[in-house]
Amino acid sequence: TTTQLSSLTTTQVRAIETTDLVVLTTTQLGSLTTTLVAALSTTQVGVLTTTEIGGLTTTQLVALTAAQVGALTTTQVVILTTTQIGGLGTTQVRALTTTQVASLTTTQIGGLSTTQISSLTTTQIGGIETTDLAAFNTTQITALTTTQMVSLNSTQFGAIETTDLAALTSTQFRVLTTTQIAGLSTTQTGILTTTQLSSLTTTQVRAIETTDLVVLTTTQFGALTTTLVAALSTTQIAGLSTTVIGGMTTTGLSALTGPQIVALTTTQVTEITTTQIVDLTTTFLRALETTDIPFLAVTTTELAMLSTTQLLSLSTSQIASLATTAVAGMTGGQFIGLTSTFIQALTTTQLSVFNTTQIAALTTTSIVGLSTTQISSLSTTQIGGLETTDIAAMTDAQVNGFTSTQVGAMTTSQVNVLFL
Repeated sequence: TTTQLSSLTTTQVRAIETTDLVVLTTTQLGSLTTTLVAALSTTQVGVLTTTEIGGLTTTQLVALTAAQVGALTTTQVVILTTTQIGGLGTTQVRALTTTQVASLTTTQIGGLSTTQISSLTTTQIGGIETTDLAAFNTTQITALTTTQMVSLNSTQFGAIETTDLAALTSTQFRVLTTTQIAGLSTTQTGILTTTQLSSLTTTQVRAIETTDLVVLTTTQFGALTTTLVAALSTTQIAGLSTTVIGGMTTTGLSALTGPQIVALTTTQVTEITTTQIVDLTTTFLRALETTDIPFLAVTTTELAMLSTTQLLSLSTSQIASLATTAVAGMTGGQFIGLTSTFIQALTTTQLSVFNTTQIAALTTTSIVGLSTTQISSLSTTQIGGLETTDIAAMTDAQVNGFTSTQVGAMTTSQVNVLFL
């Protein structure tokens, strides 16, 4: 009877044959005190039927020693209810073997408390099936310690659902290995929070796959600090979407290093907006390849946004690569500050698009900087825009550079100063 069973001593209960134990009903087994349950040998525990295991009260289950817990078969383990699982102490949880952990169902995994989860060893963490890890809820996933997080293999980490991944704290995220970061899927990368992204180390940010970087929104990319942006490889920079480039702050653009700027594709450069152009640093501009310059300032509006300081920072080869359509839109204010070096770098094709107002806006210093080739390329209409003070300041070589057609197009006032 239950009375008889509960009156047994620990020595007596250990003497029960395993063949006899398996015939006990759940009621009979339930009469054993926690002291008697704890006295059972690991062999006795290992033969209990699934019905008997399922009938153990939470109190009895909690009484099991670590050795007894470790002796449970996987068949017995999978029978445990979420209530029974949830009642296990941390010492008992840590006693589970990797085989036992791997046998847990997703329902059982869902029954683990945050305290139980954080008590798991890294070896046990490694035994969690990907399907079970995917069953973690956000509260459970955030309970993982940094040591446990690092122990997750790439397959396990890739199985974390996006909702759970987004719940990871910045502390958890910051300890992820480069292998784990590189293992992120595009879907996972797409849901990373700005807090998580800003918490990355430079080593971690360099581990992000280029295929994952392209899915980042402007808000996500904007969360990267200037230090993190500067840490990106040239391959990563070249792989950024045009949307991200167009959405970068001027601070973000200014954080780019010389090699990173060189790595920008012409398609990316085209996406730099007029708002961004206004605040581009001279360092950024000088680092652009000459093949990119025409794509930076394609329209008259875009080039007109550059200040004189920005224009003067361009190298002669960059100046020569400016799109003629953009050059045609340069303002009078820009012309006033141009140096002779800048003017000399212009090609005759670029010079040919200047209108008379722009020609008139050139300073005497700029005019004196024109080469004889540039002078002879001026149209008769452009000749009309030359001010008499500018013509008077020209060198003999420049004056001799005028063609008879150009001289014939000059006004009387221009001709008079030409031959002074």
